[in-house]
Amino acid sequence: MDHTYVLTARFDEPLAADHLPAFRAALAEAVGFEQEWFHNHNNDPGDQRQLHYRYPCVQYKLQGHQPVLVAIGPLALKVRSLFEKLQWDLSLMGGQRSMQVDRLCLQRFPLAVEPGQELPYHYRLIDWQALNQQNYRSFQQLQGLQASIEFLHPKLIAHIINFAKGISWNIETRLVVEITEMFPSYSRNYKGFRPQLFNFAFRSNACLPDMIGLGKGASLGFGVLRKRRSRKALRRDSA
Repeated sequence: MDHTYVLTARFDEPLAADHLPAFRAALAEAVGFEQEWFHNHNNDPGDQRQLHYRYPCVQYKLQGHQPVLVAIGPLALKVRSLFEKLQWDLSLMGGQRSMQVDRLCLQRFPLAVEPGQELPYHYRLIDWQALNQQNYRSFQQLQGLQASIEFLHPKLIAHIINFAKGISWNIETRLVVEITEMFPSYSRNYKGFRPQLFNFAFRSNACLPDMIGLGKGASLGFGVLRKRRSRKALRRDSA
């Protein structure tokens, strides 16, 4: 696999971050609950698993205050046909709400892991959940920024590999990441808890798509990856 697709459908009405789960439920109902990727629940009555434990290829995020649906991989092409309908009447939080798709964009992104030591791809990771209860306690005992970076580094690699597996991308070259800038951590409500969230810049030898989610809560706007332009590219464009 040398490329993948990312579809973004942005809606025109503002939405609070805490209401993204309700928006997901409303949109899943509108497209039909048989479309399991929209809600990730298991519809098979003979299977005891209530959820699909897989990388979520349909994700819900905010751009500014506007809700955005993101579909990743081959599923993006299927979802695009559903969103030829631009006007959606949603049962949202006990009422009816009419929302319109004001931007629909399908992009083709290259997938690659460059050999050698150069790390040409620059990213920002926003609202990333890296810690469970056990390693949260371990993280709190660390002293200094470098110790925190070293603790988070293998978890970032694991989450990138999980994304790759989720879209059937077999990474054969050694994956390298380097966290280059850390910003203050904070917390935000997630399923009744307030997990510690991380916001940082990193570079890598992996070419990854813009707007994908990494880590826990990726389907609900956590761990949003944004591509950044490298200094080399900026110098080239300004020459």
